[in-house]
Amino acid sequence: MKKFAYLIVREDLNAPLVQSQCIDVISSVNKTWANGRVELVWFYRIDYIFRKNHASLSDLRKRLSGFGIKTHFIPFISLGFPLQWWALPFTLPQWIVGLLYLRYFLDFRHYHCRSYHAGLLARIGESLFDCRYIFDPRSPFPEENVLAKNWDPDSLSRNLWKRLETWIVNGASTTVVVSRALTSLYEDVDSVSRFSLIPNNYPDSFETYIENNAPADEKKYTLAYVGSFGNWNRPGPYLQLLARLNEDGMGRVNMLFIVRTESRSELSIQADRLGINRSLFDIVTIKQEEVPIWLDKCVFGVYLMNGKDPRLGVKTVEYLALGLPLIVSENIIGAAELVHNEGLGVTWDHSDFDSMRVASWMRNAYKEQDRWAISCRRYAREHLSCQGVALKLISAYEAVHRG
Repeated sequence: MKKFAYLIVREDLNAPLVQSQCIDVISSVNKTWANGRVELVWFYRIDYIFRKNHASLSDLRKRLSGFGIKTHFIPFISLGFPLQWWALPFTLPQWIVGLLYLRYFLDFRHYHCRSYHAGLLARIGESLFDCRYIFDPRSPFPEENVLAKNWDPDSLSRNLWKRLETWIVNGASTTVVVSRALTSLYEDVDSVSRFSLIPNNYPDSFETYIENNAPADEKKYTLAYVGSFGNWNRPGPYLQLLARLNEDGMGRVNMLFIVRTESRSELSIQADRLGINRSLFDIVTIKQEEVPIWLDKCVFGVYLMNGKDPRLGVKTVEYLALGLPLIVSENIIGAAELVHNEGLGVTWDHSDFDSMRVASWMRNAYKEQDRWAISCRRYAREHLSCQGVALKLISAYEAVHRG
C-alpha cells in the first residue's frame, strides 16, 4: 500500500485552522484513497507538554485516531518561532534525527509538507535520504513575517528564508498553491517547477450543518467577518467600510465580527477611535462548530487587507459555503481573482469613491439574496469541499508515487 507522511511542524493540532485544513482533509483522503493512506507526523516543541489547557499527547493521539488517522509525534527544542537564522543550526540536527527515524524505522519515502518549516525538513530528507515531497506553503512565509513585523525587509532571517524558499520549491515534486496569484509568485522562484492548484476547503462541520439545516430565512446582520486580527489583517478597514456604507444611502448596515478573545479589545478600541457607533456591530467568540450557525444569519462575507497578499483565504471559502457573496479587497489577489473570474461578489479598493460603487452593488444583490446564496453555495460545493480537495490531493499523491 502507498503511504504519505503529512508533516506539520510546531503548529497546534488543536487549532481550528489545522482541524479544517489538515485533519479533515487527511481523514477524507484516507476514506477515499483505495490503495493508499496518509499518516500524520507532528514535530512539536517540547514545551507543549508543559502548557496548561492543552490536550495531552495521548488524548491528541486518541482524538486523531477517531478521524482514522495514525500519528507519529517527534519532539524538538527551539528558542523561538518562526525560526530565525541563528536558531537553525541548533534546530536542524534535531530534525535530521527525526528524519532518520521516519525514513529508516517507519519507511516513509513520500511527504506532504504543510508550510515552510516542514518543507525545509523534507528538502533535507530529499537531499540526504532520497525522499520525495509535496510542498504546501499556503502563504508566502517570508513576506508574511515582514508584514507581521517579526522581521525587517532586509533582515538576515528574511533573506535566508527567501533563499531556502527557492531551494524548497526547486526540490519539490510539486508545489501546492491555493490561488493562481501564488503560482505567479513561485514561478518567479523557479519557472520550471510544477504546481498543483488546490484551493482551501471549508470544514467538515460546515458540511454537516449545511446537510441538516435549511438556509436561515431571517438575516440579522448585513456583513460578517470571521477570523482573527494581526499585523497584516487589522480591524480598521472593516470599520471604515462599515462607516462609509452607512453614509452612502444603504440604510442601516450592521456587522457581525466572529473573532478570538484576544481580538475583541483591539476591535473595540479601534471602533471608539474612529467614532463608530457601537450599535452597528456585534462581537462574538464561539467554537468552530458554531461558526456556520452565526454566518447563516448574515448576508455578505467581508475580507479586507491594506497590504497586497496572494492568498485565497479560509474565511473566503467559509463565506461561500454558507451562501454569502464576497466583499474583498483588491489587495487580496487570490480572493479578488475568484470574485472577478467566477462572479461571486465585489471588490473594494478602500477609497471613499469606490465605497459608493460597493454600496450600489450591495443594494442590487440584497434584492436577489436567494439567487446569490444559491450560486455561492453551488460553487463551494463543487470546488471547495473537503472531499473535492481530498480527491485533488490523491491525484497529486499518485503522481508523486509514479515519479
